Amino acid sequence: MLGESAQESASGQTGPAYDIRVELLANGFALVLYQDSRPVGKMEFFRQMLYVGDSPIEVARIGEARERDHCAAQFLETGEAKHFDALIKLAHNFLRENDVTAVVVHGNRFLYERAGYVPCFYHSITRIATEDALKARKHHTVRHYRGEDGAQVESLSRRFRRYHPRLLSHREIPDENMLVAAGARDEMLGYARVTVQGEPHESAPWGKIYVTEVGGSGPASMETLLRALAELAQEHKAPELFFPFSPFHPFSRLCMQLGGASAALGPTNDGAKDEDMVAILDLGGFIKAMCPEFERRLQHASQTSWRGSIYLRTERDLANIDIDGPDVQSGGIHDGTTMATMLSVPQKLLTQVLAGFCSFQDIREEPSVSYSIRSRETLSALFPSILPASQGDFSIFKPQFTPKMKPGEAALKVIRGG
Repeated sequence: MLGESAQESASGQTGPAYDIRVELLANGFALVLYQDSRPVGKMEFFRQMLYVGDSPIEVARIGEARERDHCAAQFLETGEAKHFDALIKLAHNFLRENDVTAVVVHGNRFLYERAGYVPCFYHSITRIATEDALKARKHHTVRHYRGEDGAQVESLSRRFRRYHPRLLSHREIPDENMLVAAGARDEMLGYARVTVQGEPHESAPWGKIYVTEVGGSGPASMETLLRALAELAQEHKAPELFFPFSPFHPFSRLCMQLGGASAALGPTNDGAKDEDMVAILDLGGFIKAMCPEFERRLQHASQTSWRGSIYLRTERDLANIDIDGPDVQSGGIHDGTTMATMLSVPQKLLTQVLAGFCSFQDIREEPSVSYSIRSRETLSALFPSILPASQGDFSIFKPQFTPKMKPGEAALKVIRGG
């Protein structure tokens, strides 16, 4: 628990004492903000695997503002952000102390930008025509979910979530809408959670059959589940299937092999809207987790002869990428025997570059960016134009198309600067 000193670091001045307390949840934890020993707000945090290219980075995710005691929900209702400002700063300190490198959130753009968050995601959705999905072969038997499948589903989904994180809990989706691929001895090899919607919202980018999660032990189980979902779509006379997965997801790749396509939409510029955003708390730790991805990018660009250190400097942090031909590391000390160069860039812009939302080519002419001409080709190889970071089905493409909480009049007045 943090005491009065934590309050001073949160607000920058003395005043009513703030501290935070930790409450354990079933699959995460909540940080509760206290002011003068009285609870005044909270935020929930969960584990999330963030993929930049093919590199998984473990980060924290802020839970949605569903309850009135959530600090973000308080702002949306009243327009008052003082509790949010205090808690988010204390929460960031707490997360840094526990080796969390970054935080993602789906929340109000105006509110979270105040705390250093920036939109970094294109929302991806994969679609495939039912007639194309019917080309998939059925390698295993498929049955609907049974009560005794619960433990197996949870075990398989935990293993698969390391590869593909999910947002929705299976408790939020009716059991009858879960399909299970089973082996010869009835062992579970894969599962799919799916909603069958009567008439989708006219502006929603999905149709009747909307799959929220797929887990499988291999390509055969994936193909079996796709065939079963196609048969379900055929039964409901649905011409297409929709999956809120990035193109990197193995299920998306299977769909595209059979004629499907993946589409992406970028964020809006409206402060009143909800966005998927990220804040990097530990730049050095985040870069260290990305080193395998940097190695792949250099090899792909045939830029494996450069040796030296690239220092990334922001207004609040400094980290380095150490390149020795095809090998990339982070956190080393430059010994003076190889080239050293600097890329100076604002923190928010660097966050977008690291997440793949924009490339080095996109930012190099910005007045706030400076770099050495001699390292331009290497920087272009490290930060190319790629599809941005994916979070699996943590995106706007889920059955709840409209936000659970919209800004009230007081909040809109603050957002619009009135």
